Amino acid sequence: MALRCGYFNSIDNDRTYNADDMSKYFEGLVSDGVYATVGNACVVKSIGGLTLSVGTGRAIINNKWVSIDSPQTLQITPHTSLNRYDAICLQCNMNERKVSLVIVEGTPATEPQLPVRTYTSSTQELILAHIYVKANADKITQSDITDRRAISSYCGWVTGLIKQVDTSELFLQFQTSCEEKLKKFDTWQNEKKTEYQDWFDNLTESLTVNVNSFSSRTYTVETDENGYAELPFTYNDNKKVHVYINGLFAIEGEDYTIENDSIQLTSLEFDSGSDVITFVVFKSEVSGGSGGTVDDEEISVSDIENMVSEIEKNIN
Repeated sequence: MALRCGYFNSIDNDRTYNADDMSKYFEGLVSDGVYATVGNACVVKSIGGLTLSVGTGRAIINNKWVSIDSPQTLQITPHTSLNRYDAICLQCNMNERKVSLVIVEGTPATEPQLPVRTYTSSTQELILAHIYVKANADKITQSDITDRRAISSYCGWVTGLIKQVDTSELFLQFQTSCEEKLKKFDTWQNEKKTEYQDWFDNLTESLTVNVNSFSSRTYTVETDENGYAELPFTYNDNKKVHVYINGLFAIEGEDYTIENDSIQLTSLEFDSGSDVITFVVFKSEVSGGSGGTVDDEEISVSDIENMVSEIEKNIN
């Protein structure tokens, strides 16, 4: 039919309409994408191990609406020997007449490529996030997840006859926040370098140092609706702790506080609940003089200078 219109009252069944006619109503009025202001806007998060969560929200795809009213979980299956990128998608299958949450696995490779978005007459996809899946991985961290919702070539925000999201403002806020975090991180980094240099300057000419002079361990927890979580380790002055919230480096006293074996989020920049907190705990195992063990060995100041040089390379 060259021309269609609607809707009119039927007389003796001369005007009948179906679901496609209803869906056509949205065409040109509302774009495909995710609603940025509904629920958790279908955000993809790591919730431990190889399990991912897709938050609540609404979306439009191929003029079909989809609603997620409770968080959905997906399970990643790594390749045994090669790395891979996976795509977390909302997929509209016209042949099966449904919209589903799917994992589109990329091709395993030493240097893998991102899986492409399918957008044909029968199958359309909105890519919510790309996941970097390491070979034989036992967990997915938030830093392995790249959010694609704001990028129109992958997904995009719904635009049209609704309250609009000013993406320029959104990007400006994100950029400003990142710049402020980087400045604060640089200040913190310089302070720690100064503290380390002061400690180093007070060393004697020779120390008995365990060859594994520093050890570290990573822990991950998720906050409750009050931004609270119990520490998964014993906190004391002998340990240095780096804290990352949803993959971003956090500053103690501004973004969080640690008291009585628990952590409390204080920054309004983070969601209230289900924030992923990663702790990197460093413990010094330096011993002096006669206090060494059979595994200890004498290391000169020049050896320590080489160790410091390697540490500074990793920091920079």
